[in-house]
Amino acid sequence: MREGVKTKVLMLSATPVNNRYNDLKNQLLLAYCGDMAEMGEKLELTKSVQVIFNNAQKAFNSWSKLPVNERHAKDLLDKLDIDFSIILDSVTIARSRKHIQKFYSTEDIGKFPQRSPVLSYSPKLTDDTSIMTYKQIYEKLLATSMSVYSPLEMLLPSRRDYYEKEYEIDLEDEDERANSFGQGFDRQLNRESGIKKLMTINLLKRLESSVYAFRLTLKALIDKNENMLDMIARFQAGEQDITVKKDIASFAVDTEDEDTFSLIQTSASKTIEIRLADMDVIRWKVQLENDVNILRSVYEDMERVTPQNDKKLSQLKELIDKKIATPINAGNKKILIFSAFADTATYLYDMLAPYVREKYGIFSAKITGGNDNKTNTGGGSYSDRLLAMFSPVSKQRELILSGEKGEIDLLIGTDCISEGQNLQDCDICINYDIHWNPVRIVQRFGRIDRIGSKNEKIQLVNFWPDISLDEYINLNKRVSARMTIVNTTATADDNIIAEEENEEMDYRKEQLKKLQEGALQDLEDVDGNISITDLGLNDFVMDLAAYRKAHGDPKGVTTGLHAVVAADREKGVVPGIVFVLRNLNSCVNINKQNRLHPYYLIYVDSDGNVVNNHLDVKAILDVLRTTSKGITQPDMSLCKAFNKETKDGTSMEKYNRLLDCAVAGIMSKEEQNDILTLFRMGSRALATNKIDGLDDFELIAFVVIK
Repeated sequence: MREGVKTKVLMLSATPVNNRYNDLKNQLLLAYCGDMAEMGEKLELTKSVQVIFNNAQKAFNSWSKLPVNERHAKDLLDKLDIDFSIILDSVTIARSRKHIQKFYSTEDIGKFPQRSPVLSYSPKLTDDTSIMTYKQIYEKLLATSMSVYSPLEMLLPSRRDYYEKEYEIDLEDEDERANSFGQGFDRQLNRESGIKKLMTINLLKRLESSVYAFRLTLKALIDKNENMLDMIARFQAGEQDITVKKDIASFAVDTEDEDTFSLIQTSASKTIEIRLADMDVIRWKVQLENDVNILRSVYEDMERVTPQNDKKLSQLKELIDKKIATPINAGNKKILIFSAFADTATYLYDMLAPYVREKYGIFSAKITGGNDNKTNTGGGSYSDRLLAMFSPVSKQRELILSGEKGEIDLLIGTDCISEGQNLQDCDICINYDIHWNPVRIVQRFGRIDRIGSKNEKIQLVNFWPDISLDEYINLNKRVSARMTIVNTTATADDNIIAEEENEEMDYRKEQLKKLQEGALQDLEDVDGNISITDLGLNDFVMDLAAYRKAHGDPKGVTTGLHAVVAADREKGVVPGIVFVLRNLNSCVNINKQNRLHPYYLIYVDSDGNVVNNHLDVKAILDVLRTTSKGITQPDMSLCKAFNKETKDGTSMEKYNRLLDCAVAGIMSKEEQNDILTLFRMGSRALATNKIDGLDDFELIAFVVIK
């Protein structure tokens, strides 16, 4: 990008809106160098960009607090300011899989592959009954104190004042510190408590991933506890000057890698030294020894789970054998395996790469980010090369790596490749461990579940721990199962994680249940998920622009034109009629809720019930597109039926009645909005002009759906 050179930039994002519209605002502001005033001016908005997004966020927050079964996208759309839609229409183009399948022809670019029923496996750790089960290990881990991560908690009460004065680090200036003495120290105690929980959860998640990853973390944790016990022993033997070094800083759960529960530092770090002489070492020693005994007992059992009796690994090998022996698609040997943990990916690569090379003559690769990628094909192990060799067609290998001829058929990766990658040469995606967030599973599957796939069918496979979902949820409830970042404040209530409410946990359980049963394979299937595909009208603006470019502006068109199209109940297109009306009173759109004012679209069924009112513009336009776009000739059978019903247009009583119902629907909705406005704005709402009835409208056109 250079000054004086006209530059066009296309920004692509798979999920521009998660649960904060601010994320989208920040992306849009990139186009205006952060100048919100210029953005508002260019888009001719009636409010400031900040106000529009604040209002949208308030509407979303209010909607998201509803019970899950009451969170409908349509209700949210009704609450959003029209200026929000104007922004989206001006600068975004949004598409989703279901939207494309429902309203577009994909003949030119290829279809989405057919999804086979999801396979779910819950293998035991091992067949050796003398080794602890998942549940027994969970219970033992939940009995640990993890006090090795909380030295401040062990300070003697008489010494706390000293450390509060010495190490008050959270407040930025001296005046704040003087007025809020001790709060930074309390916040550090809260953070220690949060980190203790995180470490417990991390152990549980690594156990669910692989025995190998679990063992590594167990050993590191045992060593950390034993090193601290060794320091305490030296202190009790007479070394009175021993100190514990601790880094003090603010941390948050890394939302980019939330299932590994890693932490990211959010403030500058300061190392403090805590003298063991100032701590209750006897109490700490008891807790550390108890943790070591628990961890050692689990570790000793886990050492007995070798690759030969690792049931989960054996199940994966059987799945690979079956896939290669009976391909999902003829000749396709490619297999994609995901794990949340790099250690598990390393274990799988070490176990599987030589196995499939010797048995099937195929090559493997591991991609975990950084410099730890591996392959047995020879040559470089940088990610782009490995991905192109695994999926040469969709990655267009001949263009970017023209000299490469070999292929990789088994790819093992972490979530560093779960987004933005075209890997649809492959036809099976295996999740070797389960994310708490189903969206991540869907994103992983999306690497092969892509338009233009050469595969007729694709398969998703999920591995689960060997306990019931109810047990799984209940065990995780006890350690604050899902991470929630809490904003840092100066009120000593900062905690890295917060307990989830029971309702939210039950919601998570339902999502995981859907995932386990195979009913959740698409982002749009995630309850409460809102896509900006639901919000904008850009799609139809593009259609109109294309029509005008091909045919010019319509001229000499009379009002009252109509067409007859076919119903399609599978797509939600029921028999009825869509009216296009023009309001003759320019003042009735005082709150700017009708995005097409002065034009009104309304869809009623054959009985006069409103299917979509005039505020649900996008849904009606979608109906018109799916029934009409690309159809250049009338359906004579439908036309004959309509002509017979109306006696060639001379007997329109039924459709006049439906028109009355449509206008009544508009009036009813306007009255509802006026009542809501009355409470927000006071009596001004009563002074605005009203829609009195059919005489306020001109009939522009209508589409009969039979």
